[in-house]
Amino acid sequence: VSAADSSQFSPVTQEKVTAYEVGAKLPLFDRKLQFNTAVYYYDYINKQTRGRVRDRVFGQLERLVNIPKSRIWGFEGEMVARPVDGLRLSLAGSYTNTKIKEFVTINTLGEDTDFAGTSLPFTPKWSSVGDAEYTAPINSSLDGFIGGSYTYHGSTKSVFDDLPFYRIKPYTLFDARFGIANEAQKWKASAWVRNLTNKYYYDSIFFFIDTGFRQPGRPRTFGLTFEIGY
Repeated sequence: VSAADSSQFSPVTQEKVTAYEVGAKLPLFDRKLQFNTAVYYYDYINKQTRGRVRDRVFGQLERLVNIPKSRIWGFEGEMVARPVDGLRLSLAGSYTNTKIKEFVTINTLGEDTDFAGTSLPFTPKWSSVGDAEYTAPINSSLDGFIGGSYTYHGSTKSVFDDLPFYRIKPYTLFDARFGIANEAQKWKASAWVRNLTNKYYYDSIFFFIDTGFRQPGRPRTFGLTFEIGY
């Protein structure tokens, strides 16, 4: 929290969670395919999250607050495949359902509001990530590799209110990489590009005094990485 008053750093109650989870890890086809899955339910008491409080000078200020009762349930799955030598494919996805059971606080207009039955901020229902990489020997000591990945974030919101202004739209990002590696000496050099399509997106929206802000993510970014002892 970017504080304007010391009260924004006041401590809150420690949260408690009762967690239930069941899942499976399944190696298939002589471990060329690994499939993992899980279903979970989290029951929270005094969950900590960013909220708003009234201030006599600034009107509304952000600070850490407690939600008396809330719950999260969902499921996730992951698949890792090595169909041929040198090729690794992975895909993972999840569904998350959140609900506030008990919570009265001020909304973005400064009005006391009962948010029971609404969802938690910054919790998209759907998300997924995928990756592919192919590695092949260049000579007796060096391997070359090339790969790419994608990340998908579903729609969500940045506040407890369901106002359209605070909706964070879904977005998908693509990355790419290539390089060389020496397995014996444990070093790797790679070149990469993130947000390959230069997607414009924002992952946070907030309102301060009389101005609304949307924080965009990084544009297309290039770089070089050298790793030792990876």
